[in-house]
Amino acid sequence: MLGYQSRLRFKGARSANMFELHNDESGNIIFSLAMIPCLLIIILSIIGISQDVSSADVILKNSTVIAVEGAASQFISAAEIPPDQAEASFKNMLEQNLKLDDNLNPLSFSAFSTNPNYTLLVFNGSQGGTAYTCQNGQLSSEPITPGNFPQTFQIGSGINVRLNSPGVIATIEETSKSILGRPATYQRWAAAQVVMHNGTPTAALVGAAS
Repeated sequence: MLGYQSRLRFKGARSANMFELHNDESGNIIFSLAMIPCLLIIILSIIGISQDVSSADVILKNSTVIAVEGAASQFISAAEIPPDQAEASFKNMLEQNLKLDDNLNPLSFSAFSTNPNYTLLVFNGSQGGTAYTCQNGQLSSEPITPGNFPQTFQIGSGINVRLNSPGVIATIEETSKSILGRPATYQRWAAAQVVMHNGTPTAALVGAAS
């Protein structure tokens, strides 16, 4: 009889352990299910962050191209682009497409967090030209020595841009809004020049960062 009771106690103890184990496993399952929405939120956030980073880069690339084409379009003849008019157009295009105010400060809905830093060269061959530099919203300029076409300019790290006629070259650096505490900085360049098309001058893109 004692042996039978011992077996019962052992069996009861084993059942209790099994019940406790079952409770633990159920708790883990419930805990895992509760974590699924959190994991989905994290995954969606990562996807959104990736899209934001890609979007800022694309916005800057396209805006730089539009701005140099707009600057080159300020020509008054096939032989001349007025530098000040070109710079004003360039700045205006950046304000519109990067969502900046008149002082180049980012608006609340801009993808960027800082003033763009840029260099803009406006070259008219034998008439010379002007190099504009904007750093932290402060614009300065200096003359470019006259020269003949074609003229090659080096920008960035080993990038050579050749102008065969009056044209503009721009480099721009901009920082996106902070993403998980890590703002991203992008650098882009583009160039455009005046070309003749069916006897009429027009602005054409020379090249741009890929």
